[in-house]
Amino acid sequence: MTQAQGKDMIISSWNIRGLNLPFKQKELKAFMLKNKVSLMAVLETRVKENKVAKVTQTLGVDWQLGFNYNYATNGRIWVGWKPAHLDLTILHTTSQVIHCYVEDKDTSFASYITFVYGFNTVGERKEMWDQLRTIYSSLTGPWLILGDFNALLSVDDRLHGNPVHITETEDFQECVNDLGLGQVTRRGCQYSWCNKRDVGDRIYSHIDWIFGNYGWFQNYSNIEADYMNPGCSDCSPIVLNTVTSFQHIKQPYKLLNVLLEQESYKRYSRRVLGPKDHWDSDLTLSKTQLLHDERTTIDQLHKWDAIQERQGKPGIGFPKIYNEHHVKLTDPIAIHQEFVLLLPVTTEEVYRALRSMPNDKAPGSDGYPVEFFRQFWPLIGQDITEVVIHFFKNGKMLKEINSTTVTLVPKVANPNYVKDYKPIASCTTLYKLISKVLMVRIKTVVDKLVGQSQSAFIEGRNILDNVIIAYELINSYSQKHVSPRCTDKVDIRKAYDSVEWALLRWSFKNMGSTSVVQPIMTCVSTFKRSLKQLRHTPDFKYHPRCARLNLVHICFADDLLMVCQADMGSLHSMLQRFYHFSEVSGLKANMEKNSLYVAGITDVLRDQMLDDFHFTLGSLPFKYLGVPLSSRKLAKSTGLMGHYVSAKSTGGLNILNFFLWNKAAICKLLWVVAKKKKRLWVLWIHAYYVKGDDFGQTPTPKQASWVVRKIFDARKWWADWFGLVGTLRQCCISRKV
Repeated sequence: MTQAQGKDMIISSWNIRGLNLPFKQKELKAFMLKNKVSLMAVLETRVKENKVAKVTQTLGVDWQLGFNYNYATNGRIWVGWKPAHLDLTILHTTSQVIHCYVEDKDTSFASYITFVYGFNTVGERKEMWDQLRTIYSSLTGPWLILGDFNALLSVDDRLHGNPVHITETEDFQECVNDLGLGQVTRRGCQYSWCNKRDVGDRIYSHIDWIFGNYGWFQNYSNIEADYMNPGCSDCSPIVLNTVTSFQHIKQPYKLLNVLLEQESYKRYSRRVLGPKDHWDSDLTLSKTQLLHDERTTIDQLHKWDAIQERQGKPGIGFPKIYNEHHVKLTDPIAIHQEFVLLLPVTTEEVYRALRSMPNDKAPGSDGYPVEFFRQFWPLIGQDITEVVIHFFKNGKMLKEINSTTVTLVPKVANPNYVKDYKPIASCTTLYKLISKVLMVRIKTVVDKLVGQSQSAFIEGRNILDNVIIAYELINSYSQKHVSPRCTDKVDIRKAYDSVEWALLRWSFKNMGSTSVVQPIMTCVSTFKRSLKQLRHTPDFKYHPRCARLNLVHICFADDLLMVCQADMGSLHSMLQRFYHFSEVSGLKANMEKNSLYVAGITDVLRDQMLDDFHFTLGSLPFKYLGVPLSSRKLAKSTGLMGHYVSAKSTGGLNILNFFLWNKAAICKLLWVVAKKKKRLWVLWIHAYYVKGDDFGQTPTPKQASWVVRKIFDARKWWADWFGLVGTLRQCCISRKV
């Protein structure tokens, strides 16, 4: 239910792109009458000062006007208002800004309002940013800024045309941050400007903006702006209704965990959910039920006519399994994956998934937390299990189950922008249970499905894997005489929100895991493959340190490093593959965070790369995954050391012997190398430094990064601690540790 108070006061701003023609004058008048505008800014009128009276007669006699002809010959900004409805005082006028104070006569609305029409070039707009800062320093109270800024705020504000360069946005972003402005809620056209050309040449941009300061949102946070159809212009008019609307939203039900401890609530819940002969306080499944489920599973397995045991070497046998196209799978890995994923979901599996879920997870839209399901499992367990099993059999889910409650949690003390909030999506417990069962199954095969270049969210891999490889990649970048090489640091923008589900479906099918396609796609509604094809591209040459492993990129979630030889052909081929992947997947690079690091090339070639591919030149050291990367050993930080050794009560980690702890951590990495565990950085060390020799006897490589050299040097500590006899490999095989 929505309630409005007071008489409407409508504010509008429109870049009319010339007001000399009669048909534009008629359309402007019709627009103001239709929308009942009381305060209007008309931008880029192109009307000479001696013709103002003639043009304004066509708009009506109840308007009072203000101009900036003293600063712009063709009247770049007209401000018109109806004195019968409001009081307006113009406080400041320049060629790009008209600043005024407005009070509505019918309501309590009062605010500073600044109408803006920015120049076309970055250099000319610098004066406008300074003028806005000057206005900001002298006012208190609500402040609204709207108009045609002729500027982009981010790389998302242009569709088609030339890519957005950081120089186009940095002044605007800096000004918005300095003034503490936030965007007024908007609806209507996504882009405010269009060149209105044919489809192939059409370009869209968002250059018309409306902002408010803290005082504005404190008083008028419910006011929204409409971006309407551009009509006779190529810019959308902005319309804003100052009457505040109040929306009463029914609060959702939430079950507090403290109620689950009340005996009265337990008795009531048992009565509502249905009587049971026995109340199992230990929440364990009966042996009879488990045996029944086991017999049922065995009976279903016998019905799989497509599965037969393949006779082969003693102790080795894989079932014959057919995919959805009735083609027999012959790859043992694919067979194992399908066999694990095809097993029917059992009651024990569902209950085990529930027991592994933490109690303190926020409930979803249904309001019931995990602890409720645990406490009342003897009453509701059968129904819940049937729902989960039905989903895995049919791949269908009620939309009420697959719904989330989004909560915005502030990341700073006084949030003013959307970026100051962290969105938390709370799923229903039933949805979490289904996804948990699915996750446990995929966990057994995901290591074989996801390439070694991706180290996030895979058991057995961790963030340190990428850090070590990154140190190796940027090693020697500070030296003068090295072979040409480059590294592109890319941040994938809003990876989960923008990924194409069609690509996810295609990836699973091409990996052979057809049995989980429908469940996963129902729950959510490959890059490696694209870059891997670079080896067949004649113009592409590997990074000097990556040819042996065919390494083109490493990735941790949405943080990506792409590497190649520093020449135009290789860089162009690599980026073409990435852009192709972006188009197919929907995953775009955040150009504001992209950086290029080069070594071994001339300044001319470096500048050409930056200009042609719109990169920002990066310098060492730089942070990757929160760790500063440098080709030289980093200096010790006394303050950081104090944080580690100080007590937990004072905010430290309470490490009594930091140096001993550090040695133990490095020796853990040494163990991984000696065991030849299948990790990318371990494969790197064996390919480039060990080269098939005995790792325990291999000299410490001088050309390695300081991180890798430290791991090699740890062999001395190992021998001192464990009395190493023979090679390190023998120590690992005999499991002395």
